[in-house]
Amino acid sequence: MSGVKGFKENRIISTGNEELDRRIGGGIPKPSLIVIEGENGSGKTTLTAQLAYGACSSGLNCAILTTEETPQKFIIWAKNISIDLTPFFLKGKLIIYSLPRLVSSLTKDNLTKVVDNTISFIKKRGNTFDFIGLDALSVLASKSEKDALDLFLAIKKVTSVTRNIVVLTLHKESLEEESRKYLISLCDLYYDLSLGEVAGRSVRILKILKAKGSPVVPETTIAFEVDPAFGIKIVPVAVAKV
Repeated sequence: MSGVKGFKENRIISTGNEELDRRIGGGIPKPSLIVIEGENGSGKTTLTAQLAYGACSSGLNCAILTTEETPQKFIIWAKNISIDLTPFFLKGKLIIYSLPRLVSSLTKDNLTKVVDNTISFIKKRGNTFDFIGLDALSVLASKSEKDALDLFLAIKKVTSVTRNIVVLTLHKESLEEESRKYLISLCDLYYDLSLGEVAGRSVRILKILKAKGSPVVPETTIAFEVDPAFGIKIVPVAVAKV
């Protein structure tokens, strides 16, 4: 059974959205290190929540570390866009850790401690959680690009042992271009999100820059909108204006 401690086989996990699965190459490989980069409002947290929903629906034990919301607010927000994590949260299949106070007081003096604690969490809990989402780590990069990259490298090493799925979100332009290229080389999947328009409506544009382990070659560019009634809704790229 999936989600059982020590059960770390290679497999493809559905996002819980059939059309999204088809566009990104069949689903999310497990194990994998995934980076979601994007500007404000481009859908980083939405996509992270969707991936967590798919992982929970596949029977995996999941955790989300958020620097922006309390667990309750995160659950309510996700449900309002038709990504209902409530059943998994109530059953203990999804644990949400809130870090807003820690991040709001973040200084260069305690940055190293935050990085060390994050690495320690993944090392200790990597065999408990099959899926770990960290949303968002941009604040670390804004304080120290080196510490942020050290964290990414450490997580990469840990996930190679724990063999789970780790999703990291990052604000666009948090890293210099050379550091960004290095980060792409470290991860298995790299998603670049931005804002676009279709028929006068705002859409999100997902560019897949890397998809190691995907069973099917993914589309390079996917447009979607976030519909409160349907969640992530794919929009034909042909009619989207980036």
